[in-house]
Amino acid sequence: MFSRNGFLPIYDAARRIPRCVVQRLHSDGLQKNANRKSSSFHEDDDQDPRFAAYLDSYRGSGYDRGHMAAARDHSHSKSALTSTFQLDNIAPQIGPAMNRGAWERLERYVRGLCLDYYDVTVVSGPLFLPRMDSEGRWTVLHEVIGGPLVGSAVPTHFFKAILARNPK
Repeated sequence: MFSRNGFLPIYDAARRIPRCVVQRLHSDGLQKNANRKSSSFHEDDDQDPRFAAYLDSYRGSGYDRGHMAAARDHSHSKSALTSTFQLDNIAPQIGPAMNRGAWERLERYVRGLCLDYYDVTVVSGPLFLPRMDSEGRWTVLHEVIGGPLVGSAVPTHFFKAILARNPK
């Protein structure tokens, strides 16, 4: 089921970001054998260019490239680590407050569960929650970075659903 080294991105071609990413974690898979510093974000060569996400969309946008399946969760091999940097696993996130703050703390919490449980399954992804407009109607509005024909949608919120089974 997991197509790429322990995680499976479900890609939203219309928004050019993952709809969600499913991953299955084990404490032995969290071994830090691979070095993140030699990995870089990259586009998905297998994606139809009409629906692909592009690195240029993030340049100068003010948004971080936020991993849905964390790189550190897949550092057991260079191949697994590198695959987390592919844009079908990435969504725009606000920098210090979100991507390098609350989201990172949540990722650490999930890794900590692997010390207490044999099997941890995580589903992560973006949300686009509605807001009431000035006329009392509920609408979903979101920013797009990178331009109208090649841009990636900026989620209003994110989620992680965690299932921890088989306590140690």
